[in-house]
Amino acid sequence: MIVTSASPAAPTLFPLIPSEDTSNSETVNIGCLAKDYLPQTITFVWNDRTNTSIGAANSMTFPPIFNPTGTYTTSTQASVPATDWNNMHPFYCNAEHSSGNKVKKVVRSTILIPIEPQMIVRAPPLKAFSSQYLNSTISCTAVHPCKQKTTLQWLREEVVVDSDFTTTKPIPDGNNNECRTISELVVLKSEWMADKRFSCHVQSESFNNTLEINKQSFCDCPDHTDDVRVETIRPSYAEMFQSSKAQLTCKVYGIPYSADISLLDITWTQGPEKKPLVTKMQPGIDNENDMQYVTATAEVCVTDWNSGEIFYCKADFPGVFPKPIERELRKHIGGTPSAPSVYLLPPPPEQVALKEKVTLTCFVKGFYPDDIFVQWMQNGQLLKPEEYYTSDPILESKMPEKYFIYSKLDISQNNWSNGDIWTCAVGHEALPVNVTQKTIDKNTGEIATPSVFRSQTRTCQKDSVFFHSFIVIIIKDLTFPSFFVKDILEGVMCSLALCFGHPVPFELN
Repeated sequence: MIVTSASPAAPTLFPLIPSEDTSNSETVNIGCLAKDYLPQTITFVWNDRTNTSIGAANSMTFPPIFNPTGTYTTSTQASVPATDWNNMHPFYCNAEHSSGNKVKKVVRSTILIPIEPQMIVRAPPLKAFSSQYLNSTISCTAVHPCKQKTTLQWLREEVVVDSDFTTTKPIPDGNNNECRTISELVVLKSEWMADKRFSCHVQSESFNNTLEINKQSFCDCPDHTDDVRVETIRPSYAEMFQSSKAQLTCKVYGIPYSADISLLDITWTQGPEKKPLVTKMQPGIDNENDMQYVTATAEVCVTDWNSGEIFYCKADFPGVFPKPIERELRKHIGGTPSAPSVYLLPPPPEQVALKEKVTLTCFVKGFYPDDIFVQWMQNGQLLKPEEYYTSDPILESKMPEKYFIYSKLDISQNNWSNGDIWTCAVGHEALPVNVTQKTIDKNTGEIATPSVFRSQTRTCQKDSVFFHSFIVIIIKDLTFPSFFVKDILEGVMCSLALCFGHPVPFELN
């Protein structure tokens, strides 16, 4: 028990109102502070504006604190509907005490806390400049009292801009009657990279300010132009087989968004005399590392590529490269070509027994050089590359240098059980007609296709009749789909024309 010499006294009450925004709440917690009363016992009752109690369940009283003066202090809290509170409806805190009862009105304050206007200007995201329009936006945000008329104005090099911007109406922020107005100005990459100055001017009854921004003020960081690289990419055998053209690719990568890609010029030339080739440059493409890359391609005859001719890619990039960079590209001539052996493996019995998906595997080994392609067919129809997986070539032996790959195709149990025919077609330059295939189905297992070999010396046959008959026998014996036959015939015609110096008629009956 606390002993005090203070005289009994009734409490003095003070209202406690929430300081945070209550516009998005369902209920609001308000309070009442009782100070300097004695004796300790006190009871609180909360009533609304109709003098009806809000109920004990919606209020609570905190334990009293003994003051150094010998009196007590405590507080009570009530949970009331936010709609009533925000509509300025009063609530009453009733303190019942032996020294005298007291009542305190608790109502939302009508005094607004002064708002200090603020403004923020944000630079354009450099990544946006990579779009086909080569533009981006600068944004200006002003935070201001909702009741004050606020205007935003853009300037370019201190000249008022009257177009190419959008400005929102004031948007309530929900905090102390604050509003937010946002304006966005479209800027061209050429203007931003030229360090043009842009300004946002905000004016209201109590605020007048201008913020300026340009590329230099936004970022003093290095532009990483030293990281830009140039590489050449050889044509794939699959593309050459299907299009009868060899596509040369030059790639400039590691380009920062601050660099002006419109200044980049890439050209392809052929041979020691640097014969110009038709070069197609693609638009910049985003990298995952917040950089860009650009590719430029040129098409040449497959015979030129296979001859070992040297091709040159020259990349000129003012402001990035001190001088043009040149890279060579040619087919590697060396080693002894070796035709692949192809094995088509059925799904293992354990997998078939599960009655789920089954896997066909095409194993290709012993080939050189390593450029090869694999395609799958179902009942003679080509499947999309995304329907199967093919590994990269893997070194099988160093002396002699040979490679192997594998390709796997997952199919449904129904397609396998129904007897569908599955074909693995393999293309490689050391094959007699550049392509071979193996076929399999549930009933027959692997169906061996005729194997055709050619000598390692690549010389043209002098007897055109013999060569003509040899090709016809090959094509008639193999079960290639129509598009393969077409490509084979085109390749044969090209080879014969080069060999004999004139077009050779060819007809498949």
